[in-house]
Amino acid sequence: MKLLPLLFVGVFAVPKSLTTDNFNELIHDTSKNVMIYFYRADCGESCAEIESVWEDFGRLMKKSDKLTIGSMDCESHESLCVSLSVQTTPIVLFFEHGKQPIKYTDKLDLESLHDYAKSINNPCSFENDTYCTENLKVLINELKTYPHRVDVGIKMWKKKIQDHQKEQDDALDSMRRTYDALRTKIAQQTSDLEQKIEIAIQAADYHSEKKIHDEL
Repeated sequence: MKLLPLLFVGVFAVPKSLTTDNFNELIHDTSKNVMIYFYRADCGESCAEIESVWEDFGRLMKKSDKLTIGSMDCESHESLCVSLSVQTTPIVLFFEHGKQPIKYTDKLDLESLHDYAKSINNPCSFENDTYCTENLKVLINELKTYPHRVDVGIKMWKKKIQDHQKEQDDALDSMRRTYDALRTKIAQQTSDLEQKIEIAIQAADYHSEKKIHDEL
């Protein structure tokens, strides 16, 4: 079974065609939570079962107004998938209110997907850790037991966020410099080739005129 590149918005029975434009518009919409299933048509039998589960998941979530579900064929939208660092499929990414995507790492079965969706609609919090991960549950218990760790933890995590952002900015700057250098190199090579072509055309004209002159 092959999934059509459709986006299931709100109600599962009302699909919209998924294009690069409306995909980007959707994932950058700060009012929406979005889960996208990325696949390739040549994935084979291993994807067939997952695709079936994904469609069942869409039907299960048809009454949800807090989660938008879609699918993306990376063969048809290769550049978009590359831009999201989707190197292997199948994979599910979660986009929370326009933020950077989070890789879904739980099992790709209906129960696990539904539990994840419920955790989105009922987010983890200090007061209610029902849908928190085990790591966050441990943290919440520690903060309840040792209040003095709150300020220390906040400072430490803010510093880590700043470090991650700097690492990302440095990587982007490096990529821009590499791109600019490559663009300059290609422009120079193109200019050299165009000049060679022009000289070759002039040479062809010269030899053509010389042949006519010699024949006279």
